[in-house]
Amino acid sequence: MSQHDTTDRDDRDEQPELSDPDDYHRKQRLKEIHQRRQHVAKQLDQADPYTKNEEHNRQKGRLANAVSLYIAELEPIEERTDAEIELRDALPWTDAAEYADKMGYVTRDGQPEAASYEKSHAVYRACNEFLAEVKPLIEESETDEWEV
Repeated sequence: MSQHDTTDRDDRDEQPELSDPDDYHRKQRLKEIHQRRQHVAKQLDQADPYTKNEEHNRQKGRLANAVSLYIAELEPIEERTDAEIELRDALPWTDAAEYADKMGYVTRDGQPEAASYEKSHAVYRACNEFLAEVKPLIEESETDEWEV
């Protein structure tokens, strides 16, 4: 085997270096936020409020969990910016972090219960409003699927 052949093989075995690791991590963060947002939308789409009580509670729990995970993805951005996820006054949580910490549950008659569809949806909308506000700070290129 010639020296030239060895060099070619060594070049192929090397892993390409990331040109900008920060850019890679930012893109990954955006992708994760987008996936969580889609998961909430999917839970809302699949929810059927006209089900038996047990299934109805499971659906509300899945939606509350999905919204909580979406908030968890947004929290690092909220901490690094002046923007805030603002919840309506009528909601039982002081802020989105409390909703996420309680996984979207409220206490009713001394028992924990997943938030209603309406309340979870209101928190989801607040998250989307926040994302629209901070999007110019984190926006992806036009070739990506990212869009609010």
